[in-house]
Amino acid sequence: MSTSLAAPPQQEMPLDAIVVELTSLSDVAIAASMAQSMAITAGAQREEAGEVAASAAELASNAIRHAGGGTFTVRAAYSTCIISVTDRGPGDVAMLRRLVARTADPSRWLGGDCGVGLGVVTRLMNGLSFEARPGGGVAVRAWKLCSGTITTHAYSTPDVAGGSW
Repeated sequence: MSTSLAAPPQQEMPLDAIVVELTSLSDVAIAASMAQSMAITAGAQREEAGEVAASAAELASNAIRHAGGGTFTVRAAYSTCIISVTDRGPGDVAMLRRLVARTADPSRWLGGDCGVGLGVVTRLMNGLSFEARPGGGVAVRAWKLCSGTITTHAYSTPDVAGGSW
């Protein structure tokens, strides 16, 4: 079962991808930093890159705090930055759908903090989708269309999952 709040852009050729295994909260900072860098590669302006980093931190921390960890991937494809998180939780897409619907209106955030982060991701990114994974867990995907020019870096990106530069 899949829930999509907007249709993701069709991408054929990713420019680059970074994968971070999410096992502890210290991995959240790595995921956010890598997402910000990738957003800049996709042509994000400073504010857009910050929005991508904040969204990455929220999705990564959710996977760790609520679903026992998972895998974070960020890609730049054309002028789009795409974040994907697969978690190890129960795969309750219906619950995620309810949280996003409840937090679509910021005035409802005062009643508690459950799901507020997903509402923020919905507001910062151009799209957010959920899909239950066979065998459990949820695949979450968020994307941001960037307004600037695609850049390439003269340095190699670190292999975060493997720990080498």
